[in-house]
This record gives sequence, C-alpha cells and structure tokens, in this order.
Amino acid sequence: PACANAGKAGSCKHSKSTIKLFSNENSWEVLQGAAYTLGHFDEHVDESFFDEARQRTKTTGGCIIVTGTPLHGFEAWEHRRLTSVFLDGPPANLVNPLDAASSPIVSLHRCSMYEGGLVPKVDIDMEAALMDEFEREARIHGNPAPLAKNPVFDRDATTRLKHACRPPTRGTLHAEKPLDTIQTPDDVALWSDLVGPLRVWKQPEAGEVYLVAVDTASGLTERVEKGLIKRDGDASCASVLRVYPKGIGIGLEMVAQYHGWLTPYDYASEVMKLAVRYNGALTVVELTGGLGLAVMQRLKNDFHYWNLYREPANLAAVKFRLDPRLGVDTSATTKPYMVACLKQFIREGRLDIYDAATVEELNAFEQVTMGAGGAVLSQPKYMGAGGAKDDRVMSLAIGCAVAISSPHLLFLAEHTQQTKPEGPAQSRDMAGLKTFGE
Repeated sequence: PACANAGKAGSCKHSKSTIKLFSNENSWEVLQGAAYTLGHFDEHVDESFFDEARQRTKTTGGCIIVTGTPLHGFEAWEHRRLTSVFLDGPPANLVNPLDAASSPIVSLHRCSMYEGGLVPKVDIDMEAALMDEFEREARIHGNPAPLAKNPVFDRDATTRLKHACRPPTRGTLHAEKPLDTIQTPDDVALWSDLVGPLRVWKQPEAGEVYLVAVDTASGLTERVEKGLIKRDGDASCASVLRVYPKGIGIGLEMVAQYHGWLTPYDYASEVMKLAVRYNGALTVVELTGGLGLAVMQRLKNDFHYWNLYREPANLAAVKFRLDPRLGVDTSATTKPYMVACLKQFIREGRLDIYDAATVEELNAFEQVTMGAGGAVLSQPKYMGAGGAKDDRVMSLAIGCAVAISSPHLLFLAEHTQQTKPEGPAQSRDMAGLKTFGE
C-alpha cells in the first residue's frame, strides 16, 4: 500500500498476490491444479467454472464474487445456486445451519445505474422509458428479472405485490399438550427462532376466518450431513390465508407460511398446530401423489382435526349417500382452474402477499403449450420456468380455488366482521411468543 500511495506500484519489490485471467471459452479444467484466495466471475460465466472454483478456494478459506447484469432471470444458475439461497434465508443460507449466529453462505449486493454514476441520469431515464417494468428492474436497478416465455401472472400486479413485501417473524410452533387434544389457539405457542420454517407476517386475531392451503411435496426430506443441510426434492408449503369481505366478494391475505423439507408424517404435525393456532382454520390438503393423502390421514385419524375441506359431492355420491371426499386433487384437469383462480385474485387486487420468495415464484411461473419436438400440447402445462420451484404458487392456487368455490366462506367472513371481539387476541399472541430454547 505504501508503494501504491507513493505512485510506485509498478516498481514495488514487496511480495504480492498474482491475478490470473481466464475465459470461459475454454474448459473449466483450466482452473485445476491451483489454490486461490479469491475468485471473480463477471457476466454469466458457465456454471461448471463455479463448481470447480469452489474446490479451488476451499483449502484457502477463500470466497467467490459473482457480478453481472441479472438479465438471465430465475432460470440462470446464479439465481438457482446463489440469490435463491439468499432469498430463502436461514437455515439454508448459514455456513452452520445449526447455529443461528453463523455467517451467511451468500450475501447479495445490488447497485443501480443511478448509484453507479457512470451514465448521466437523463440518459438512464431515457433508456428506462423504452423498457418494461422487468427489464428496468434488471438493467437499471440490478434485480433478477424472470424470463418466462409465457408468464401466467400480470407483471404489473406482481410488481405491486413485490413493493408490499416485508421481512417476516421466523419461528416454530410448539404445543404443550398431545396434538390430538389441542383445540384452541392458546394450546399452540410460537417460539421465536431465526431459522424456523414458519414465517409469520400477522399473528392470529380472535374472530377472524382463516384458510390453510396445504401443498405436499413429492418425496422430500431434509437432513443434516456433516453440519450441512442436504435436501432431496421440493419443499412442502402451507399458506395461511385470512378470508375477509372485499367489495361484493372475498379478499385473501397471506398472514403466515410454513415452508420446509420434512416427511409427510412430520409435516402433518406442523399443519395441525398451524391450523389450530389460526382459529381452527379450514384446512385444504392437496392429495395428488399419495403423500398428501398421508398428511390427510394423520390429520383425520390421528389428530381428529375437525375442519378439513371436503370436495363438493358429485351426483353419484348424493344418490348413494356417500360422504364427499376429503381434500382436493391437482391434475391436468383441475390445475388450470386453480391457477386461473389465483390469477384472478392477483389481477383484481384481492390477494395480499408480503413474502418476497413467493412473489419471485409467481414471476417465474409460466404456461407451457409446446412439448418435446415442438408438438402442441392438448392441455397446457403450468410450472416454474427453467426448473424454478412452484410449491408456494400451488399452495396459493389451492387456497384461491377453494375460496372461490366455497360461498360459505364469504358468509363467515361477513358475519365475523360484525361480531369480532376486541382486545384479547393481541395479549394472547404476545403471551404465547417465547424465546427459542426457553
């Protein structure tokens, strides 16, 4: 530093590091046979280089800096491997997932063109006027922009949702009694936990009507292996929606969300506690794939939960006096309807979402009309673009579909708004909030 400050950097005799430059036009193998203290990738370097660079910096305790304009959106490996980890937060983004005070694996830093100061503001404004909202987000403000070819949800509407996002309270739910005996919100306490899988934006309020939409992932587990979290498959997601009258219809507000990797057996326990805490909420379980059925069976048979959603009975069920079936199916026939319901709620401004990760999934959700070889599909498919996750989206879609097809929810919401008690809910929630490990 002394030589550099004196203007003698070129003739400095002190020992110093070596900077090597590579191009990803070559193979990632050019990085082999060395150890580095710092790696810097600029402008969408191939993912294979990232994997090798992690090995090259492992022995030195070094790190990697990745920079670039995020125009590749959510399909890019940079988002899948890095920014998605940052957005998911603890415990996924902790060096030691068992220690809430551990350092993050990924830190995210954004610099807008305005902050960079390289281009006059008037020129930036001129360019921005020719871009849509998502191109402005990427090119001007440095935020990942989805590149779904056929996005399902209105981008202006999801942009408004994104602006309303705020950090949640993280925690876990604990019952002081066996789960088959809990009946009231007072039987379930929220323990504060920085790495807890439950995210809460609003505590339950006495007299409010809630709906829990339960999406169960296919074959998922989460385990700790040598201090690191290993995940197989997608996460399960249960979204808690407050149901309230809005105009002449229903409004929904996502007040809490459980999002985690665990077996259906344990997932059913979390859903039970979540539903009871939110005033014995109507609980809608997606059954497709068999794992949802395992959740439903435990809720019904082991815990005797009393407020499970039943699909409307068809004519055959009425004729032979059969009970309507518990839960809902998501299939090639029903999924388009569910997605359309969610799309309607978002377009009409009847759904409030405060979770940034959920809004990101909505932006990356697309309709696929072409199959392998360019063949036109007889029934469009709905999924996350480029392999993006959609468990949060489908949880909301299930909830919106049930809200639209269940007129009694509107009646309950209107009735409880007129008779809702005042006062005790807040004191109950604060009394139930404990410190993790207490």
